[in-house]
Amino acid sequence: MEQKKILIVDDSMVVSGTLGDVLEAEGYSVTRCGDAASALSLTRQGCFDIVITDHVMPGMKGVEMTRRMRFRCPGSFIIGISAGHKKKDFIEAGADAYLNKPFTVLELLVAIRKCTGEDQG
Repeated sequence: MEQKKILIVDDSMVVSGTLGDVLEAEGYSVTRCGDAASALSLTRQGCFDIVITDHVMPGMKGVEMTRRMRFRCPGSFIIGISAGHKKKDFIEAGADAYLNKPFTVLELLVAIRKCTGEDQG
């Protein structure tokens, strides 16, 4: 099976580093990005299978980035993450899933597998 490409967009190096390390250990190819504008510019070279984005970041917020990412990369699975209870905003912007911070590694892996259909035996 082809290795899934994941983009993590979070201005916290601790969050993106931890999530990235866990996902790499699970066999995913991970790219980390600290802001929405940089994340969107990365899509010029191609879309990611999965995008995990925080909401509160400098410049463009995660919900707006989700809206633009959905337009640019309609096939990407987008997971919004926030401590601010932004589920409705993320889903309306086109996210496939939402996790409220703090969340567990298991919750993240379940969301990814559900989005990608990997949990279907």
